[in-house]
Parts: sequence; structure tokens; C-alpha cells
Amino acid sequence: MDHIKQPQIAHNWQTTRLAVADSRLEEVDALQSIYDSCAYIGPWCGESDRDPDQMRKSLSDEHFPPEGSKNLCRLQSVRLVKDETLVGYLELYHGYPDAAIFWIATLAIHIQFQHQGLGRELIAGLVKQIELLDHYHEIGMGVGLKNWSALRFWISCGFDRITKFDGDSVCTDKTFANLWLCKQLMLEKRKAE
Repeated sequence: MDHIKQPQIAHNWQTTRLAVADSRLEEVDALQSIYDSCAYIGPWCGESDRDPDQMRKSLSDEHFPPEGSKNLCRLQSVRLVKDETLVGYLELYHGYPDAAIFWIATLAIHIQFQHQGLGRELIAGLVKQIELLDHYHEIGMGVGLKNWSALRFWISCGFDRITKFDGDSVCTDKTFANLWLCKQLMLEKRKAE
């Protein structure tokens, strides 16, 4: 499939409590603050140092999968509808590892706003946006095996099929591995309605 014609989610969309829009360069410091607030995850994923310029790179560099295309990447900021407070971000890729899979590279919610159901609401809204495209058959993402809270979160959101294991083959304090999980989309059910 031509990368330029790969179906893409809206640049702006909303759930009951959240407004999601493509990130802008003027948000970089606030996005970096969210990234930094999630530093506690680093040791579970083998990340020894947090990049103090990560979000500036995400907004300007070409971060995409092997043989990927910049025009298929999307960094979206997540704000509360009620007061426009920036609470998180999504890094997304349209068509990875193949054209029929929508990939969630990152979901980050500022630690101050975690455990309020915002992540679940965000993923439910994202699933609806992806299903509107009537193209993708599943949504994929990767999670560190040592990140138990994230594993519980993603499985509870319906990402219940393992598609790949990568990383170290032996579990120690200094080894790390990831599971690639996917959620099947209900395209056939929606077409019948």
C-alpha cells in the first residue's frame, strides 16, 4: 500500500473528558514534563537515563519503525476538556508492522493524573477513531514484562493476544524483554449494524 494513502486518524478528536490533538512545538516543555513524570518506568524497561530532550526530538526528528515513513507517525497531546490542562500524549504509527495494524508506540499520562480512568477512556476513544477508518484489523503495542501495572492496564483494555516476544531470554535484574500485544477490531460486527 502506498504510505501516502494509508488511512489516518483525525488530527483532533475528543472523548467525554479528553481532547486530543496533534502536538505542537510550543507544547514541548509540557510534554517533556509528562515524559519526565513517568521516569519510574525506566528501570523496568532497561532505560538507564531519561533523555532531557526526548519530546523535542519526538516532535522534530523522524522517529518511526524500520522502513517507516514520517507522514505515518503522529504525536498527539491529550488535554482535559474542562480546563485544557495537558495531561498526556500518544505516539502513534499508521500501519506497523504491516499496513493493517495500527501501532501505539507510547501512551503517557502525567503521574499526577494517573489512576483516574483517563488512560482507559483515551484508549476506548482511540479504538473508536481507528474503527472509523474501516481499514485496520488490529491495534498493536509493546510493553515491558517488568512493567506489571502497564501489562494489567493493556490486558484490561482488550490487548489480550501476544504477537511477539523480544529482548533477553533469561530473566535477571539486568535483563529486559517486551511483549507485543494486540487488540482485534470488531469491523465485521460494526458493518452488520
